Amino acid sequence: MSPVQIAAYAALVADALGARGVVPGDRVALWLRDGVDQVSAMLGCWMAGAYNILTLPDFTTVAVDGDAPKPLTMQQAADDMAFVQFTPGSTGGEAVFPKVLETFEQVYAPSGLGAGVMQPIYGMAETVVGISCGEPGTRWQVEEGAVSCGPPLADMQVQIVDDGAVPVEGGREGRIMVRGPSVMAGYLGQPRFAEHAWFETGDLGFLRGGLLYVTGRLKDVLKRGGESFPAALIEVVAEQALALRTGRAAVFSIPRVDLGKEEIVLLVESRNWQDDHARTVAAAVVRDLGLQIDVIRATNGTRLPRTSSGKLMRQQAAALYREGLI
Repeated sequence: MSPVQIAAYAALVADALGARGVVPGDRVALWLRDGVDQVSAMLGCWMAGAYNILTLPDFTTVAVDGDAPKPLTMQQAADDMAFVQFTPGSTGGEAVFPKVLETFEQVYAPSGLGAGVMQPIYGMAETVVGISCGEPGTRWQVEEGAVSCGPPLADMQVQIVDDGAVPVEGGREGRIMVRGPSVMAGYLGQPRFAEHAWFETGDLGFLRGGLLYVTGRLKDVLKRGGESFPAALIEVVAEQALALRTGRAAVFSIPRVDLGKEEIVLLVESRNWQDDHARTVAAAVVRDLGLQIDVIRATNGTRLPRTSSGKLMRQQAAALYREGLI
């Protein structure tokens, strides 16, 4: 993104904040990840004359208006805090887990953040971002460890199908298919989609009670013993076992012709790696998921590959691992 684009995006953010009643002197909590889009959002907050309180994914709060870092306290009035969540990409940028939402709500409840304000969303560039979104004031639900992303947006249709593209019933998990007026007509340089055709998102999930639950990416699901394990779920168990920030673990499978099977590898980005950490992670994954990981190791000072918006690149991590570069 060029400086001109950053400035233009920041201006849009400032206008959006003003339209929502934010005035100079207000405090705006930005829940940000790494990335130039998020930097633009922070600049937009300043353009609106508001004070930023930057909230990192580990829920440490830092005042960035020139004062020394300080946490939010009960002394801060509940009616002068604006809560804004900026997230990149599909499903809020990454998989949404109950513990993350619960912790965020607990941290900001004393400052006036009510239940049902935070809303998980689901969308992608191919659908002009929006597919489903929770209803403000209605708290998100949890089913089988997955968080509800609300009902489909107006005029957007969602169905769940099996591997044979046959719709499934009874709230069973399958491939998420969508269609609606905001679904793109096709990819550049390729044939246009058929009119009214269903678009396969590449994601897995289920519908229950009219709400969509996203469980993972089709290509990021690991198989072992006839069972399926979403990579994001394995990673969050490992990160919680070692008290790491989100995005510090990457899991993938490597075909091992010599062993006649696929080997499951978990890489951990940690500055304080100790010999017993591998055992701690292995025990946690077996306890919570019933999965045995074949290889658990640290990245030895190398950062896991991520996109410009901070999203983990598992397949690139696997390629680096195969080449002995990580």
